Amino acid sequence: MLDFIAGGHIAEIALAVLALEFAAIALLRRRAGRPPWRLLPTFLAGAGLLVALRFALVGNEPSAVGVALVAAFAAHVVDVARRWRD
Repeated sequence: MLDFIAGGHIAEIALAVLALEFAAIALLRRRAGRPPWRLLPTFLAGAGLLVALRFALVGNEPSAVGVALVAAFAAHVVDVARRWRD
């Protein structure tokens, strides 16, 4: 079990679940006549955090972890700014 976590597989599974969740919610929003793309920043922020986790678990360079965290933060800022306007 420790190898499963330390090898980054837990983050990969979480990313797959996140992608399935996004697809399902986007489909439901599309059927309701609401634009699914408005959810993208929310999911990209989560995906960036999970990618950073995977990079850290498998021993990638700290700069790679930093880039993933900056990308997650940028998506989060876009999401919060959009919500603030709405």
